[in-house]
Amino acid sequence: MKAIADTFRWLVLLSSVSVLWVAGCEDGDDLVQPQNQPPDTYVLGDVPVTSAGRLSVRIFWYGTDVDGEVVRFGWALADTGNGASRKGRNDPPIRRDDILPAWSWTTATETTFVFTLPPAPDPAFNPVVSVVAVDDDGAMDPTPAAWYVLGTSEAGPALVFQKSALDGTGALPFADGDTIGFGESFRLSWEGSTSSTAFLPAEAIARLDTVAPLDGLLGVKYRFGWEECDGQYRDCWRPRRFDEASGDSISYFAGVYTLAFPNDGSDDGPTQLRLASGRHQILFNALDIVGLQIPEASQPLNLVVNFDPQTRMLVGETDPFNTDDLHVYPYYLVYYPSWAPGGERVEEHAFAPGDTVPDRAVVVMKALGRDDPRDQPLSAAEDWEVLFQGKFDAVGALGGSVPFPFATNYSEGHWTPGWTPAERENLRIACDSTSWATLLDAGKLPRNYAAVLASKQMSAVFCEMAEEKGYSKD
Repeated sequence: MKAIADTFRWLVLLSSVSVLWVAGCEDGDDLVQPQNQPPDTYVLGDVPVTSAGRLSVRIFWYGTDVDGEVVRFGWALADTGNGASRKGRNDPPIRRDDILPAWSWTTATETTFVFTLPPAPDPAFNPVVSVVAVDDDGAMDPTPAAWYVLGTSEAGPALVFQKSALDGTGALPFADGDTIGFGESFRLSWEGSTSSTAFLPAEAIARLDTVAPLDGLLGVKYRFGWEECDGQYRDCWRPRRFDEASGDSISYFAGVYTLAFPNDGSDDGPTQLRLASGRHQILFNALDIVGLQIPEASQPLNLVVNFDPQTRMLVGETDPFNTDDLHVYPYYLVYYPSWAPGGERVEEHAFAPGDTVPDRAVVVMKALGRDDPRDQPLSAAEDWEVLFQGKFDAVGALGGSVPFPFATNYSEGHWTPGWTPAERENLRIACDSTSWATLLDAGKLPRNYAAVLASKQMSAVFCEMAEEKGYSKD
């Protein structure tokens, strides 16, 4: 009995196993085998460097695979557009056959590409580096990543400047080589832009541009040319911040868009220092969202300090500001000795440009000078003076018929005094009241000015000059 029972149990178990095995075989055709997922590719690039007609850029890439690993990469070059781009999961696909199909295979994750720049800017020259990842099952990323190399034909960042008063009022465009009044307080402001944003959608610019305003720039640096700093061995740029690694301050690109210049000598700082007459230079650099900077040749902003004085030659007229001078300029004097017919005398003759002057005549010309009122005096007590220098070019007639040119060099400078502070104040009072006659009687105005103001017609001209110089009642 025991043997029979054991045999029965074994048969039952065997039958159960057989049924299960048969059932498993019958259901096997309905199982779904897992499919391989293709990898994703990502690429980014360093700041392009231009030197000796070549542009080099370091490109980095990596890949991810959800069900395996990336074993190699392919890269290719093509000229298919402008701009800079990194493929993210939400970026539109890049079809593989739209790029160069001849992939170069590598296991590296970075390399440096060097491009020969065209001899002249060429908008069509914009190389594209495309990268595709391949996984351990041989699947390729169906949307390869692409990096558009910028800086080959576009300048990148650019700044446009304005000059205003310190409080920002009266802003006017300011271009390279424009003039600043001597001692004038002013403010320089600027707006930036970059060609790198031309191809990017607004949402991409907003994602990359983390510094207001939304202009595609990450910051600005500046350097004062009049500051004593050897740029070959030192970082002379501003603004600056402390760097813990070096233990020193370093410059950085900051969201700075205005600089105030008291320009009054109140301190020896680069903005408080009173700028001397002549040409000065400020360097500006900017960094945009794809790493481009302002080319070195475009960084200088030149400004000229001290407006030119105004000179007026009197031609066929008397001096309108010195009415006691009755000469009509220009004129010449001819001296006759005692033995000449008519006896010893001096004759004065007015002449016009192009007229002939007798031999040995003395020519007298007169010029009026006026400093530009936008230039500021060094002190309240400083006298306004103008330095005059004169020269002439002429053509003589040798023997009365053969022309020959002759000329002189400029004469030594002759300083002519301007209005003293007391004279300016008296003139202001005279122009601002009806009591100017009293000032004339009291001798508080110089003789020439008194003569001018005594003339109703000329007083209006003189008062207008006083107002332009800033000595009116306002």
